[in-house]
Amino acid sequence: KYYDLVNVERDLPAVLADLEDATDTLAILRAEQESDREEEVLLVPQAAQLDDVREQRRGKEQEEAALATDVHGLIDERGQLKSKLARCDELQEEKRKYAAEYQEAVATLRGFWDSGYVHPDTPTYVQQSGAQPFYAGKFGLYPTNLEVYFGSVAP
Repeated sequence: KYYDLVNVERDLPAVLADLEDATDTLAILRAEQESDREEEVLLVPQAAQLDDVREQRRGKEQEEAALATDVHGLIDERGQLKSKLARCDELQEEKRKYAAEYQEAVATLRGFWDSGYVHPDTPTYVQQSGAQPFYAGKFGLYPTNLEVYFGSVAP
C-alpha cells in the first residue's frame, strides 16, 4: 500500500494500524508456515511409503491378472479334460461291445475248429495248397473263406 507523504501526520495512525495488522498477519503466516513444515516432516516419509504401497499394489494387480489368466486356462483345460473323459467313457463302452462280439466270434470259430470244419493247416494254406483237400470235402473252411473273418491269412 502506498501513502501520500504530504499528510503523513494525519495518516500516521492509519499507517501504524495497517503496519500492525500486517505484522499480525505475518506472525500468523509464519506460524502456519512452521506448522506446515512440521506437517511436511511427518508426511514426507509417509509419501515415500505411499509410493512403496503403490508399487506393491501394481505388483499385486499384475499377479492377479496372471492368476486370472491361469484360472481361465485351467477352466478351459478342465472342460477339455471333461470332454476327453466323456470320449474315453464312450470308447470304453464301444470296447466292451466289441470285446463281447469278438469273444462270440472266437467262440464260433473255435466251434468250427473243434467240429473239424477247419483243417489244422488252414491258416498257413495259400489258395493252391488248400484247394484240393477243400474240394475233396476234408474240411469246410478254406483260406479264402477265412479272409471274410480275418482279412488275408496268407503268411
